[in-house]
Order: sequence, then C-alpha cells, then structure tokens
Amino acid sequence: MTTISPLQQILAQIRTALAERTRTAPQRGSEARAPTPADRLKELQGNIRSGLAALDLRSVEGRSSARRVFLESVLLSEFGARLANDPKFPELVAQVQAAIDDQESLRKQLDHLVTQLGS
Repeated sequence: MTTISPLQQILAQIRTALAERTRTAPQRGSEARAPTPADRLKELQGNIRSGLAALDLRSVEGRSSARRVFLESVLLSEFGARLANDPKFPELVAQVQAAIDDQESLRKQLDHLVTQLGS
C-alpha cells in the first residue's frame, strides 16, 4: 500500500481549489493561442534560471534560496501568476519548502536539479 505524503496532499488540495477558480473565471482573450506544454516548460525554465542567476549554489543559504525560487516558479507556472498577489503565497511556499527540506533525499534531489538549471 502506498501512502500519500503531506506534500502530495497539499499540492492536490491547491490544484483542486485553483482548478475550480479557473473553471468559474470569465474567459478573456479567447482569440489568443494557448501556450503549448513545451512553451510553458521553456518559460518555466527561463523563470527559474533568472531567479537562480544571482545565487551562490555552493552555500547552504544559496541552495535554500534556490529551492525557494524553484518552488515559487513551479507553483506560479502551475496555478497562474496571479497567485503571487495572494498574501498567503509566501506562507504556502514556506510550507512546501519545509516539507521538502524535512526529507533529506527529496531535498538533495531538488538541490541537484536547481544546480543543473543554474549551470
């Protein structure tokens, strides 16, 4: 039997709530082409790289900041940039980061990923 981690539960709840908001929000600019998954991934990678550019990934503080940049970028990409204006967004990012930091193997994997993206 597989257990669901607290991080997975949090992300599932966020996805559900934001998906519902998206479904009920009025549609704007229907003439514009929707971005493809490849477009979204390229934009996400660019946002992460921009955020990592000024960080020293060799230091503990730099790696912690890099994890935060990564999480903020992924959450905003997944749920929309307007989430950044939510006053609870920094708290959400901090909670997700704390959940990741508590799991050494997951933290190391994320550190490796941000190091690759920062290169």
